[in-house]
Amino acid sequence: MPKSVSEYADDTTFERYVLSRATPFFPSSNGGVEILLDDTGTLGINFIVTVADSTTCAAGQHLTAQDVYPLLFGAAWKVLDLLMELRLHEDGVQPERQGEYTITQKVGRANSGNLGPANPLKPSVWRIVMGVYAATAELRHSLVHSGIRVDLNTANLIAINAAGTLDRPMTVAEQRAFCRSAAGIAQAVIDQKQTRRDDKRLKWLLDQLAAHHRKPVFNVALHRSVHSCNRPTLYTERRPRDRT
Repeated sequence: MPKSVSEYADDTTFERYVLSRATPFFPSSNGGVEILLDDTGTLGINFIVTVADSTTCAAGQHLTAQDVYPLLFGAAWKVLDLLMELRLHEDGVQPERQGEYTITQKVGRANSGNLGPANPLKPSVWRIVMGVYAATAELRHSLVHSGIRVDLNTANLIAINAAGTLDRPMTVAEQRAFCRSAAGIAQAVIDQKQTRRDDKRLKWLLDQLAAHHRKPVFNVALHRSVHSCNRPTLYTERRPRDRT
């Protein structure tokens, strides 16, 4: 159980490394120039350098993120789970069992909404994060205890709940959004800061998980138009309405 941000960073080192390689908060881009526009029209330019894979594996033998999404999901859920424990400790909540918070206790607190946000996340974002955490608990249980099901045609993750019935599947797109959002949340908490761009991207990712958390969405849209390798990439983020 982490009792400080530094302990949280240490306890999630491996999981964050895996997520950063397979499903990074900001996906890797082709080499070139990236032009960023925010709501105020402020312009910034980033130069992007990419690294090619120089391994000697034969073509077609590389694992993709989709091949190991169940493991990536488990890593992402642990990142959120340990953040829950950190916040409960910071709020002085006593563990229910021998110095450990139970999953039932953590999910119950997440569902109640009676847990302040982790710095620097905004309360509106934190409520959605807690909703996602609670909504995916059955998937975590299936992964750890009863064996999660993976649809061979769609790669959807399917959990069997306590009643023996199937829960709503988590699609590949939702798995990707879940993993990337967990990576972004963890990094923001560890850095104790979050840029406007990071905040928007996290909201955009959380919107993709609305079928699970079932809360109002932020309506954040990311628009990206990709041109030839010698031309710039235009990257804009527009937010019709923000609930901050």
